[in-house]
Amino acid sequence: MGGDMTHLRKIISHRMINRRGLILGSAASLAASQGALISSALGAEPLQKVNIVSTSGALVIGQLMKNKGFLQDFGIDGNIQAVSDGTKALGALVGGDADIVVGTGFGQVLTAIEKGAKVKILAGAGMLNDAAIYTKKPDIKTCKDLEGKTVGVGALGALLHQIIVALLKSKGADPAKVNFVNVGSVVDVYRAVSAGIVDAGPGPADIYDQLGRLGLFALSDGRLWTEMPDYTNQATYTTEKNITDKRDLMIRTMAAYAKLYRYIQEEDSFAAFAQARAQANGKDDQQAAQSQWKFYRDYKMFASELVLSDQRFNFMQKLNMDSGAQTAMLAINQISDMSLAQDAVKLSKAK
Repeated sequence: MGGDMTHLRKIISHRMINRRGLILGSAASLAASQGALISSALGAEPLQKVNIVSTSGALVIGQLMKNKGFLQDFGIDGNIQAVSDGTKALGALVGGDADIVVGTGFGQVLTAIEKGAKVKILAGAGMLNDAAIYTKKPDIKTCKDLEGKTVGVGALGALLHQIIVALLKSKGADPAKVNFVNVGSVVDVYRAVSAGIVDAGPGPADIYDQLGRLGLFALSDGRLWTEMPDYTNQATYTTEKNITDKRDLMIRTMAAYAKLYRYIQEEDSFAAFAQARAQANGKDDQQAAQSQWKFYRDYKMFASELVLSDQRFNFMQKLNMDSGAQTAMLAINQISDMSLAQDAVKLSKAK
């Protein structure tokens, strides 16, 4: 073993210094290379590659996962990539560019399954919709007041539009009397509301305690995280083939996310969260980071136990049917396999 370690040190030294004596690569890359060499010398199993796709709304969570190294804790070399929306995430999965999708809306997944896609939902991710309906107009106080007004949403028929329509119906407002405009993401809608381009629309929860400073009002019945508790904002899913061929990798990947969700919601994680948020967004806003982190902890945003109930699946299917995106209710075992989530939670708590 002594000779092996001497040889190892020579290899590391050679890789660290080129002919001019300059250090090659970044410190992070060097540390990773040394770690891999040492693990190999000591007989440890190498990390296994998993391509993970999320939407851009999950950038902070992805950055925090990278910073904390939870995937590596479970033997996973995670390549986390972000796409602009859930449709692109599903396309990457079906096209073979991703092994698993974590942290996107899944209404489009239910529609695809009904049309024959061999995909199944494995777990929950972001459980609640962390948006509220905001306005600059003090006379707009409730959902009923949105009748006759212009409301910013995403693409008509897509999830953001669906959830606002469902909310209005639940509050006795008539969606047919509302002028919905496709503005884009929740952040895009918030900017349009702030600029007065639309009368109202959903915006992120992390500004909820800063409305006075921003010159905005929140509808009294427009907090989606409390008004629509059965709505599941994000899920984790993969192909049936990956469930069969890469079951262990899927379980270990989800175990890492279960650990991450518990870390955010239960441990002293603010400093790490704020750092990841600043890295992901390209700016450091401690007040917004504090608001978002507190919201996640107060409302238990993430599915640390991973498993989704039949009730949540049926709620999402009903939304799809109401919008015409889905023609019939599907059997739960046709759209999901929660057995991997159950195994992943057990594994996450064992480490």
